[in-house]
Amino acid sequence: MKKAALLSLTLILTAVVAALWCSRRQHELAAAFDDLKIGTSRAQLQTKLGDPWKATSCGKVFGGDTPRGCVIEVLYASPTARVLPEYWAFRYDSSGTLIDKYHYVSP
Repeated sequence: MKKAALLSLTLILTAVVAALWCSRRQHELAAAFDDLKIGTSRAQLQTKLGDPWKATSCGKVFGGDTPRGCVIEVLYASPTARVLPEYWAFRYDSSGTLIDKYHYVSP
């Protein structure tokens, strides 16, 4: 009986910690998206948010229109993106300056 109670407590605590981490990361991504202004460097973005989910040519992952001069799109995925797709895109020119940003949310 004690083993079952300990296992249940461990599973509940793991779920609570995971939910708290997801919530914190979601807030961190949304706040950075709002705070980072056009003209920000890619280094500043990476300092603020860490390594991206993906960095590739503009429009390669999700398609759509991209701004003139865009050479790289840096994407950060929501912690729940596999279930509820949500991504933050930061688009940079050849000098590493932010020229556009976009928030992708599944309908």
